[in-house]
Amino acid sequence: MIRRFVVLESEAHYDAITLYVAYTYLQAELEIYPRLVITSPDKQCGKTLLLTVIQFLVENANRTSNISEAALFRTIEQSEEIVLFIDEYDATFGKNANKEKAEALRQIFNEGFLENGNVTRCEKVGNKIEVKQFGVACPVVLAGIGEKNLADTIRDRSILIRMRRITAGEGVSLDRFRLRKAGLEFAPVRDRLRNALKPRAKEVLDLRDAVVFPKELSPRQEDVWEGLFAVALLFGEEWLDRASASAVALSDKSLEPTSQRYQVETLSLCRDVFEEITEDRISASDLVFKINNLEHSPYKDSPFSMNARKLADHLQEFQVHSVSNGKTRNYFKASFEKAWKAYLLEPVISVKPVSEEENAYTFDGFDAS
Repeated sequence: MIRRFVVLESEAHYDAITLYVAYTYLQAELEIYPRLVITSPDKQCGKTLLLTVIQFLVENANRTSNISEAALFRTIEQSEEIVLFIDEYDATFGKNANKEKAEALRQIFNEGFLENGNVTRCEKVGNKIEVKQFGVACPVVLAGIGEKNLADTIRDRSILIRMRRITAGEGVSLDRFRLRKAGLEFAPVRDRLRNALKPRAKEVLDLRDAVVFPKELSPRQEDVWEGLFAVALLFGEEWLDRASASAVALSDKSLEPTSQRYQVETLSLCRDVFEEITEDRISASDLVFKINNLEHSPYKDSPFSMNARKLADHLQEFQVHSVSNGKTRNYFKASFEKAWKAYLLEPVISVKPVSEEENAYTFDGFDAS
């Protein structure tokens, strides 16, 4: 059904979406709710069409855009096994969006990644104000322009489907999607999915623990793909192989701990400096100078240079601090070792530093523009 209407970049995309659709029928048995993000660099790339096709394949789809925080958590709370569809996420999370609303929605989407995810709000009941918890866990499918318009904490919990405009030749074999016919066309497919999956729901509980992930996946990526791998195991080794290939191909390497935040980038630059000097300590001023002058440093020849205060702020999250000897403040190589091992799988090289103006539009350290 997907191939009838949409051209995707690779087999990995088709397999991932197929597994995601099947997984939504078993969500009651699973404890992690990954997000499926459909993105493209510009309009007219088929995002909304793919979103609509998936919407007609899952059960109990709820589609919206420009939803408020209150409407979002109430919609999830009041629905059973809902699959939430959000179109035009760039309008909700982009640089021109309402920042307060965007941050509130981001937190709800992140909290709803796990089955026990909830938010706490005050509710007026009669003349009293009561504190109430709202469950916000559910699968979410988002579509929009510009993947960096999404907070990296959402992308980090997502399977990313990147789309592009198709050429004239690629579209000749596609059927034209007709909304008025979709209900009848897709209903038999939903019935087949329901009949194939619902009776085997309890098997998924055991299969979750039997999954062996490809070594290329990080722990977070394993979380994202766990439910899809369990579904694949229901249908045999072929689908397990296809799930593994898709996970490796589509897992977003830009969100590895090596590059998802500017603080981690600073940590990497510090490692480069220590490799260059081959000493066990360096003064804070010398470390700042060398970071600004490394050939691959984003701060080299830039008006937005590193300084001692920014360096200290970036490193304090990793419990790395300078030590005063009465005259100068020194950073010791030993204090970096644990953080380097935990966060740096490979060197981090940025294409540019963050300006103060860009910083106003960032989520968790990336440029949302």
